[in-house]
Amino acid sequence: GAIFSVPFHPLVATGAARTFADAFQLRFGRPADLYAASAYDAGRLISTAVERGAMTRPDLLARVRELRVDTVGPYGGISPAGTPLASTRIVEIRGDTYVSP
Repeated sequence: GAIFSVPFHPLVATGAARTFADAFQLRFGRPADLYAASAYDAGRLISTAVERGAMTRPDLLARVRELRVDTVGPYGGISPAGTPLASTRIVEIRGDTYVSP
């Protein structure tokens, strides 16, 4: 097999990402992918900023930049410095099957 890194894969999801991956599979009948996880994170960030009072686009951007939340997608959360906590996960592929290393 080959070992490589991916920004998101439900096989190696843990914590909030595991909860998201399981719920996605149940609702849509297929595994979540990077795009689904990223879209979910974007929606959560925007809705949280709006719930905290963002009323304009500039205010929304400023509030999203201030948020410190766990994400389910490729970032693993946002640090106090506003940078990703993690950017990759390691998976292995054997034949045509992903396996966790």
